[in-house]
Amino acid sequence: MALPKINMAPKYSMTVPSTGEEVMFRPFLVKEEKVLMMAMETGDNKSSLTAIMDVIKSCVDADIDENDVTAFDVEYMFLQLRAKSVGETSKIGTACEACGHEQMIVVPLNDIQVKQPSEPLPDVIELTKDISIKMKWPSYRNLIDAGVEPEKLNELDSVFKLIALCIDSVMTQEEQMKLSDESEEDQQEFLESLNSEQFTKIKEYVQNIPTVRYDVSVDCEGCGAKIEKPLTGIANFFS
Repeated sequence: MALPKINMAPKYSMTVPSTGEEVMFRPFLVKEEKVLMMAMETGDNKSSLTAIMDVIKSCVDADIDENDVTAFDVEYMFLQLRAKSVGETSKIGTACEACGHEQMIVVPLNDIQVKQPSEPLPDVIELTKDISIKMKWPSYRNLIDAGVEPEKLNELDSVFKLIALCIDSVMTQEEQMKLSDESEEDQQEFLESLNSEQFTKIKEYVQNIPTVRYDVSVDCEGCGAKIEKPLTGIANFFS
């Protein structure tokens, strides 16, 4: 007699932020948690990001295409999975800027939302009278393949990589060229040829990509000062 299979049916629903699609999902099981733990233990960012995607595809009852789904969709879906699988809160350490005291705070994962820009930025940016660029939100697969690490987005190399991923195409009066079809060297040369004003327009779009966010507001246990800071990105919710 075969052993029974348990905990296989989807039990919860969530809404994919970028599309508004409602999908069903089940909590991840021991086999998926093992995949996550093994990937995290390697210390390799690409392995960890790939494992997160694999777990989502296993647990969500929908066709999730990693080449199309955005990074903030994946972050949000994984946090929802984690909340139903391990616990609906996460304890993280945060330091007080006033006195340096570090304390643990409890973050309710169900309260984490995707922060959208107050006003959608246009996805076509005019660089000159004859040249414009079409922007896009990078897919989760884009970030994995490019080796962009969320915690290093303030570093110059990662900023350039992310900007290149957000440019869908370069448009002239004669043609529209997909940036991804060009070599990394040509992409770099194109970005470095921009002046400060043009680069700032592109950077503003990139800085306003939606992201999962939770605003911390607590009193410091050491000195009583108010600790206020935003938490963004998966890594910040499990530090």
